[in-house]
Amino acid sequence: MRINTTLQVSRLQKWSEAVAFLLVCLVLIFSEMPFWGKGLSLLLMGFFLAYQYLFKKPAARLVQVTQFDKENWRWSVLEPLRTQKTHVYEGRLIKAQGGLFVLVLRFETKVRQKTVMTNWVVWRDQVDAQNWRRLIVIARFWADEAQRIID
Repeated sequence: MRINTTLQVSRLQKWSEAVAFLLVCLVLIFSEMPFWGKGLSLLLMGFFLAYQYLFKKPAARLVQVTQFDKENWRWSVLEPLRTQKTHVYEGRLIKAQGGLFVLVLRFETKVRQKTVMTNWVVWRDQVDAQNWRRLIVIARFWADEAQRIID
């Protein structure tokens, strides 16, 4: 069972961020805060949201994951610079954990004689169904005992 998949941009991630923001707004609205406190808090949250979307530093994005065997993996990362360079890294999967809609994969690689740990979040809608099932199996059975996913 090998994985070789290209990851798409996740709409599920964007929706979950929006739902979380709306839930916080609803908790603020229905709280027992004074009216001026609610208004100020909602105004500050609106400024924070505008700041995040207007001035947010672009983040690197995982675009491809390839599994050779239990120890050897390769992943490609798209850098958000103007050049849009793709960097390829090789290493091993040391931890996989997650749930129904999201997995966190932790890789270990050697870069310039240093061991570097990287975490990548994979949402369910980023990969096809067959590769998602494979990732779930890896998360359940290849992760450490303390990190296994239990239904």
